[in-house]
Amino acid sequence: MDIQPIATTIAKLRFFISPVIEQESNDEQSTNYGIRPLPNLETKFVAANTLIGLKELNESEFQLFLENEDIQQLRQEITELRSKHFGVNTRQTKLDYMKREKECREQLAEALAAKHAKWCEQHQNRIEQMVADMPSERSQQQLRERLQREYTINEAKLAAGLAEANRIAHWDAYDQNAVADFFEPEWMFGVKDGFDIAIGNPPYIRHERIRHLRFALQRQFEDFFTNTADISVYFYKRAAELLCNRGFLTGLTQF
Repeated sequence: MDIQPIATTIAKLRFFISPVIEQESNDEQSTNYGIRPLPNLETKFVAANTLIGLKELNESEFQLFLENEDIQQLRQEITELRSKHFGVNTRQTKLDYMKREKECREQLAEALAAKHAKWCEQHQNRIEQMVADMPSERSQQQLRERLQREYTINEAKLAAGLAEANRIAHWDAYDQNAVADFFEPEWMFGVKDGFDIAIGNPPYIRHERIRHLRFALQRQFEDFFTNTADISVYFYKRAAELLCNRGFLTGLTQF
């Protein structure tokens, strides 16, 4: 994991070299002379901004919004396609899986948009029904204004969650030159309960030089954020958050 694609490419190359060296060849053509196919590592090395998570996406209210049969089926199929892709031995099958995943991601974006439109329509209809039951025009106006304020607040929260969900839907795990501006362990690696170990070499940049990141860091780390912290502090905080219970954190530090 790195924010620079070249770094993840070098790491992937290193992981390719190891199984190549360990191959034990023979004279049997039927077994491809003992040479085993290398795994497909595209989805195991990700260029992403690990500091930034998808906070709105993981809110319980938005997770309820995602409890839709079409959305859940597409998410499941994408997960299964990536799992199958790892061990594919033929290029055509690999390309077929990649093509199908792209189609699923496009369908996921469409399903999210459709669910959003339906939510808005249902809530507006509910407002009109409640307003219609009021006895006077004045009480109708007052209720409509109150309900519309509540609707605006709730729709804004929903839109924020949808924006993050769409970032996931449009993220292409097979584009080796792409950098995700977020990190989501479950979607990217299928990790739901945290990593067993996190190893890092965070940058050391004084707070005066990261003022342009202040809003993003404050939104991500909330009460932990401080104007005087070196950026490496946030990397350690984020790494600790990504660990499972009794997980291990190892980092190169100047402290």
